Amino acid sequence: MSRRSTEAQSVVRAVNRPDDSKWSQQKLPMWKPILTLKWAIGILFSVAIACLVLGVLVLRGTKELSVYRVVYDDTVLPSIVQEGGSVAQLTNCHLKSLSDANSFSGARTCYVTITLEKDFVGDGRVFYELAPFYQNHRRLVASQEPTQLLDLWSTTAYETSACEPLITASSKYCNGTVCNGPEGNRQLYPCGLVANTMFNDIIWFDLYTDGNSSSNTRLHNGTLPTGDSFGHGDLNHTGIARNFLTYGIINPTMKLDLAKYLPIWHNPNYSRIIPTPGADNLPQINPDYSNSTAWTTTPPGTGLENEWFRVWYDVAATPTVRKLYGHIDKAKLVKGATLTFAVQSNFFAEGAKSIVLAEVGWFGSENTRLGAAFLITGSMCMIAGIAFLFRYLRNPRKLGDVSALKWKLH
Repeated sequence: MSRRSTEAQSVVRAVNRPDDSKWSQQKLPMWKPILTLKWAIGILFSVAIACLVLGVLVLRGTKELSVYRVVYDDTVLPSIVQEGGSVAQLTNCHLKSLSDANSFSGARTCYVTITLEKDFVGDGRVFYELAPFYQNHRRLVASQEPTQLLDLWSTTAYETSACEPLITASSKYCNGTVCNGPEGNRQLYPCGLVANTMFNDIIWFDLYTDGNSSSNTRLHNGTLPTGDSFGHGDLNHTGIARNFLTYGIINPTMKLDLAKYLPIWHNPNYSRIIPTPGADNLPQINPDYSNSTAWTTTPPGTGLENEWFRVWYDVAATPTVRKLYGHIDKAKLVKGATLTFAVQSNFFAEGAKSIVLAEVGWFGSENTRLGAAFLITGSMCMIAGIAFLFRYLRNPRKLGDVSALKWKLH
């Protein structure tokens, strides 16, 4: 080995050699805590106090939040006037069987009116609620092909057997409100129960008949105490999906043959809700709500990146499914304001369908169960802490004392 190569190796070793410090050489003193009875009592009381304080704050905050919930469809026809508001033309929204669903007809439109009893402190969230709807069912969640959402799927590389029992459908394909082509058996994209059970009721809020902000003809009214009216863009649909999911759901780059495949944005059940990627998706709102699109201004994303679709695909963990549909600026949600929503009923559910207008606090929307869980946990920790404290005061023992141990003599 040459002298030059030896010197080079020495330089490399010198560069890579860690500095001679206690941190780099792992010679720092070690502290190993011992969980004594005193420490256990302190931890239990600390956790108890924290949980009890959080429980009280959550329950108090829940009580102070403004929440209006109006049922517009149920297995049994709900009442017209409810605690949260009222419903006009209620029978239009009542779907008696699955054959009544997916009509997208103006005859299936009812009107939910909510009058605010106090000012909103924060922006108002508009939710749709299904109760019960078991979106967390193992069979439903398993029926999907995740690669179709990641632009990794191809007809040759991946099978769709994971989407059983919903892989194909006999249907036409649609662009917005216009359906074309012959009806045939096509493979759903994305396939599976999660995507193809999407909630497709449409909720409009104080809309103009022609989508032109200069028009004075409104389909229905929403008014403020000042006499001003809500505009068609006051219900904002953008920013409703969780941000950390945006990276995982992207539109496919491959071209899908419509003779073989039925993308969800061309599916007649969802084409009025999910715009076509790369197309000119102008809003279409007819006076009778027939053949109208869900978006009234700029749609909240197209194709699989549509925010309504992404919100639905983020499956709920409880039998009561409450998902965000849009939000309204708090500046217009003042005491005495009247909001009227036009709801087109297309989704058949064996349970109640509701509109919820709610404030969101620092802990989220109303959540009495979370507050109760904190109180129960805090109470249990407090009881355990008191029991351990009583044991410590009644019969203390020094650390390392072996006098109480019994040794077996031989």
